[in-house]
Amino acid sequence: MLLLIEKSAAVDSVDEHGQTPLLFAGRGGHEALVQLLVEKGTVVDSVCKYSQTPLSWPAENGHEAVVEERVSADDAFGEEGDILHLAIAFS
Repeated sequence: MLLLIEKSAAVDSVDEHGQTPLLFAGRGGHEALVQLLVEKGTVVDSVCKYSQTPLSWPAENGHEAVVEERVSADDAFGEEGDILHLAIAFS
């Protein structure tokens, strides 16, 4: 992935469902990839057409490390606004 990003792959590419690499990395629990994408400037508060966010998908799939990383990040309280909802829904 790093090689692709270094070769100018778009970190914010969007598929036909509005899903980004960050959404897929979070869904799969790939903490290092989530961190890399964030470091490379990906949009952290995207929402796909199914209302999934970079925080909701890892929470729904039980990826605690990714959720903790996103919640503790300085940008975690951007446009998403779903941190409290997730904490309640998945506790």
